[in-house]
Parts: sequence; structure tokens; C-alpha cells
Amino acid sequence: MLNPRNVRISHIILQTRNVYEAAFRLRSETGLGFYDGGYLGTTATKIFPLGAGAYIQMTGSVDPFAALEPTTAEAAKRAFQNLKDGDRFGNIFLETETMEDMEEIAKIRGETTTDNRPSGNVPVGGRLQVNGQRVHTASITQTKPLPRGTPGLNHFFDKMAHPSGQPVEPFPGLIRPLGVAWIEMGASEAEVSKAIGFSIAHLPFKYNAGKPGMYSFAVRTDKGEIVVKRNSSADAV
Repeated sequence: MLNPRNVRISHIILQTRNVYEAAFRLRSETGLGFYDGGYLGTTATKIFPLGAGAYIQMTGSVDPFAALEPTTAEAAKRAFQNLKDGDRFGNIFLETETMEDMEEIAKIRGETTTDNRPSGNVPVGGRLQVNGQRVHTASITQTKPLPRGTPGLNHFFDKMAHPSGQPVEPFPGLIRPLGVAWIEMGASEAEVSKAIGFSIAHLPFKYNAGKPGMYSFAVRTDKGEIVVKRNSSADAV
């Protein structure tokens, strides 16, 4: 039986206009370090480990002009439009401890699971890191749209290669992150728990009763608590 406390914060998506400039800027503002996360579909990534198994996945378009092509998917075009006013939070992802937990959550929601591990010798997905290795995860195959602001879910197969545990690029004055202190969310705990399929009362979410989405978050560090604010996912198109 699923124990909700086995589900923890995985990562925060931060969408940027320029992933290089945005990474340097966030590091300058906070003292948090990052490393090159490689390539994911049509985006480049920078990864900021936050401690306690969590991280920021900062993304930026590899080819922004692709959004102007008539064949580009509508979701990619919306992502491009969402950045016209600057960097914006995307979704939050939670992580299950085991694949069995992921399958139990899918069962509760009447859905199934899928993963992007290789089929034979052919990689079928996952983020391609700069060392040529892929980060493979499992997720729930959604058969119906979820309400805005509903956290995503995934499970990492290779714990040794977990994104939160990789070394960052050396830089003077970096601080040591100790985990996510809180995340400011819209809506309410009841609404988000209902949408995701189980209680998330144990997670450090603070609700502002606004439009569903993410507004800000804080990280515990060896130098005190650091708050990060960007444009909210609640206002995305």
C-alpha cells in the first residue's frame, strides 16, 4: 500500500530565455552551484542541486526560432510565449521511492506507467548528459489533462546518477544547499491532493489561495534560508 511519505520533492522546472545567462544570474543571486545537465528534447538544461534529493532543472530553448515554424507543436509555442516577460517557473515534480509506489499511484488514478529506458540498444528517451549518458525515469501516462498546478511524478532508476547528487562547477563563494524549505503554491492542499491522487500534506507547500501554480520557493543552506522568486507558472498561457 502506498505510503505518501515515501513521495518527496524531486525538482522544480525553471524556464529561461537564455539558459547560460539565467544560470549565472541565479548563482550570483543565491550562491547555489550548477552543472551542465545536457540536452532534453528541444531544450538545454542546467541543474542546481538543492540537497535532500531535490534540484532545479533550468531549461532554455536550443533553437528559439523553431517556435516560429508552422510545424512546431502548440505546447512549444506556448512555452516560447511564456518567456516574453522573463524567466518563469514551470511545473514541480515529485519523486516516488520505488517503482511499486509509482504503479500504485497510477492505479489510484486509473492510469498506467511508462519509462524512457532503452529498448534493446536504442535509447528511447531521457535527458542526454554531456558525458553521453542518459538519465532515465518512469512517469504516469496521463489519459486526461490534469488541473493546472498539479505536480508531476517520476521515479529515477539509477540512484547513483540522480541529478541532485552530481558535483557542480567550481566557483568562488558557493554555499551548501540542505533541501527545500518550502514552496509557495496557489489553490489549496485539498485541491492539489485531489488532483494528484493522494495526500501531500507532508510536503512543505505553502498555499496562497491564488490561481493554481507555483509562485516562489526557499532553500535551506549552511548560510541560512534563500528565497527564489520568478514569474509564476500560474500566469502562463
